[in-house]
Amino acid sequence: MMQLLLIRHAQPVPASSDTGGVDPGLTPGGLQQAERLAEFLTRPQAREIQAVYSSPMARARETAAPLAKRLGLAVEERSGVAEFDYGAPVYVPSEDYTGDRRQQWEDLLRGKWHGYEFDMDAFRRRAVEALEGIVGAHSNGTVAVVCHGGVINVYLAHILGTALPMFFQPDYTSVSRVVAASDGYRTLRTANDRAHLHWSQPAAEAER
Repeated sequence: MMQLLLIRHAQPVPASSDTGGVDPGLTPGGLQQAERLAEFLTRPQAREIQAVYSSPMARARETAAPLAKRLGLAVEERSGVAEFDYGAPVYVPSEDYTGDRRQQWEDLLRGKWHGYEFDMDAFRRRAVEALEGIVGAHSNGTVAVVCHGGVINVYLAHILGTALPMFFQPDYTSVSRVVAASDGYRTLRTANDRAHLHWSQPAAEAER
């Protein structure tokens, strides 16, 4: 039995291009979020992480880097856990969006995102297959996968058996924990955990 940590990337910068796809990195605040995540997941009380995987997109790679560095591991990139907007010419962070959010969500469920269109069913199959491949490579222990809100949604929807492929908005650097048994059974233990953003090593030591 193994534990899969699904981690959404930290806060990225907005980006747009008239000539091709964009691949924005993290804001200064996002870099701080990534460091706090790494500090929390490598604290003495935490379960040891055996491997760190990442989407090939910059915002995920930059989030995974501090964690991998603290663990002394290389980040293993997997294209299957890239977001649905991989190659899109625009990226608008959710907190910067000023339009009708209900309409935005309905458009997303139809495979439309800020003028970019994608195949939701194909995206869902690709993400689930990639994450199940990672699970299959680890019979036990804990593995971290730094990816995206859409990827986390479709995988959790898959194991929960929900009708909608997207049903919540994970926060930046949030951690969702899935326990995966060798018989194929998957259990969602926690979703959208943000405890690390309210935790620090000095504060934890002072409480002892």
